[in-house]
Amino acid sequence: MRLPIVTISIALTTICVFFLGGAIPDHLIWHNGEGTRIWQWLSAHFAHISIEHLTWNVVAFIILGSIIEQTSRKVLGLALAAGVVGVNFYLASLFTLDAYAGLSGALNSMLLIALYFLYQLADYKVASVVTLALSLAKIAVEYFSGLSIFSTLAWPAVPEAHFAGLIGGTVLVIILEMRKQKLLSLDFISFSDANRDSQGHN
Repeated sequence: MRLPIVTISIALTTICVFFLGGAIPDHLIWHNGEGTRIWQWLSAHFAHISIEHLTWNVVAFIILGSIIEQTSRKVLGLALAAGVVGVNFYLASLFTLDAYAGLSGALNSMLLIALYFLYQLADYKVASVVTLALSLAKIAVEYFSGLSIFSTLAWPAVPEAHFAGLIGGTVLVIILEMRKQKLLSLDFISFSDANRDSQGHN
């Protein structure tokens, strides 16, 4: 097992953003309407509104990122990017609140990729399916109740952003599966290259 250097680096960067910029940094969070700056489409995902918000997201990021990074660091980057793009698409087209901040939306993309990799292992097939079902149930409960299950935050829960992250992850899973089945020639996410890289760091 190799040290998840990329995951740890991103987690530490996210922590630094919070302690240097503070909670709800106005120049980093995404604002609905004309007040939005181009960098906020990215920075908002790494800005948080409280220490509790930061803690939940960073812990989840380290767990999910470490699972993905054991297979492929390239896919880790793609998983995070897929989540960011999925959430941003939602923000641009459907979002109705005034602002957005936090990694939780993108984390749902990473969750799907982590479960996809775990599903390939016989010992984790059932656990990965159950975890996905519970995650979907969590989003549904938050959507219909308007409450966050695991935390109490000053801002309302945004389960739609979590679902958007899952959609981004779903698109990436389809691409990975097509690549695995040799239906796509995307060498930069080759599973064989990822496996050799992983074996070289055991």
